[in-house]
Amino acid sequence: ERNADRARVALDALRKQLKDITPDVLIWEGQVAELEGALPAAVAAYQQAFTRAPGSALVRRLTQTQWRAGERELAVQNLEQWVREHPGDIAPQLELAQRYLDLGHAEAAIAQYERILKGEPDNVLVLNNLASLLGETDADAALKYAERAYALAPQAGPVIETLLEAKLRTG
Repeated sequence: ERNADRARVALDALRKQLKDITPDVLIWEGQVAELEGALPAAVAAYQQAFTRAPGSALVRRLTQTQWRAGERELAVQNLEQWVREHPGDIAPQLELAQRYLDLGHAEAAIAQYERILKGEPDNVLVLNNLASLLGETDADAALKYAERAYALAPQAGPVIETLLEAKLRTG
C-alpha cells in the first residue's frame, strides 16, 4: 500500500507539471490504479491511452485489466477487433485463444490457434495447445501436431507429455 501511495503522489506531481497528458502518463495512471486495486479506473486510463496511441502491448494490458475487472466480453471484443485489424500480431492472437479457452469456447480457440499457425507454422506453444485441445475429438490431428511440436522442442516437458497422451489415444 505504501508503494501505491508513493506512486500516486509522484503521479499527481507529474500531472501538475504537464500541460498535456501523454499516453505514457495515462499508462502510469492505469498502473497506479491497479496498485490501488481500482480496476475500473485502471481500465479507463488504459482505454484513454489506447485511444491516443494504440499498440500491441497496450491492447493486451487493456484487455487483461478489463478481464480482471469482470469486463470479459468487452476484453474479448477488443482482442477480436485488434486481431482482425493486425493479423500478423501474434501476442494478441495468443491472448485471444486463451480467453476463448477461459470462456469454455474450445472450438473458437482451436480456430484461433490454426490461424496463428498459418503465419507461424513452427510455433511450439500453438502446436502443443492444438494437440491438447484436439486430443479428445481428433486423435490423429492431435498426434500430428504433437509430433511437430516434439520435433521442434524435444526437451520441453509439456510437449513430451502431450505427445505421450496423443500416442496413447491413437494406440
